[in-house]
Amino acid sequence: MSDNKDNVLTAEEKQQMEEVIKSGQKIIFPERADQWEEYVKSRFQEEYRGKDAVEALTIIEALGKGKSIEDAKKMLEEIKPNGAANGLIRRAILLFSDRGPEFWKGTAEGHISIRTRWNLFKINRENNKLKKLYENALPAGEEHVRDEEVKSSVGDRSQSWILSEDEIQIVNEQQNEIIQKAKDQRLQLQQQSENQEQDEYNKGLER
Repeated sequence: MSDNKDNVLTAEEKQQMEEVIKSGQKIIFPERADQWEEYVKSRFQEEYRGKDAVEALTIIEALGKGKSIEDAKKMLEEIKPNGAANGLIRRAILLFSDRGPEFWKGTAEGHISIRTRWNLFKINRENNKLKKLYENALPAGEEHVRDEEVKSSVGDRSQSWILSEDEIQIVNEQQNEIIQKAKDQRLQLQQQSENQEQDEYNKGLER
């Protein structure tokens, strides 16, 4: 952790930051390249001075080369991050690794809520779409190489972190309920505003 209180990066830190940005952009989906750059720059301005971004990239690279989730989990454990750093590293891997949801589930402690599983489902769905897009664009024989564990898990909705149809319906109902409440509140505020205007108009007539 750096003692630099002004958040001014040293020449060495700037060089490392650029290397992490470039290395990450080579292995993540191109659509997330700008987001990765913003993420890395922001992490180098924080108290960990990019250490969590470097560690997240190491695990993302390992997952991209076919490392099992269990091996990746051991890598995280060997880093021994504190609570905050652990969350930052796991979140970066979730957002930027094409196996992020799988890793998140494998390193989760305790019950994963329906809302979290819904978010994992959406990220996994987007990852699968991007995988198909780029794998279909590759010449024959140059498809991404994955181990059997990964090949069998892609698109497999039977995994425990994937939502069932009933759970998806529950989430959709909850979202619809939130939307309806927002509409009701907006109508209520609009009605109150109209009533206030009418009261002010009536008072003006009484004068």
